[in-house]
Amino acid sequence: MKFKVNNNEMLSLIAIIQQFIVQSKATSLDMEDMLYLSIFEKFHLKLLQKALLKKKKYQVRFSPPQAIAFFMCFNDMFPQISQAGNMMQTLCDEIHQQIITAC
Repeated sequence: MKFKVNNNEMLSLIAIIQQFIVQSKATSLDMEDMLYLSIFEKFHLKLLQKALLKKKKYQVRFSPPQAIAFFMCFNDMFPQISQAGNMMQTLCDEIHQQIITAC
């Protein structure tokens, strides 16, 4: 799956995933949480590498496991009144439409 995001959205996405990683490490983890943590740590590093190259638009690719983990963790988690919440819900809606309903 491919998504196009601008610079502000990319920085918001990185910050949200980083916050999720930090919060996950601070709590006791079961197997499902450890799986999400490993997926998001790898995805976070990929986003950081892309963000180092300063651009106006970025193309973010999700593998199917990353997309499903993203949807499971972040769907309906943020209020849509903020820019980050709107972006996260848009990404979750597209993942739901392209991957989950296609199965």
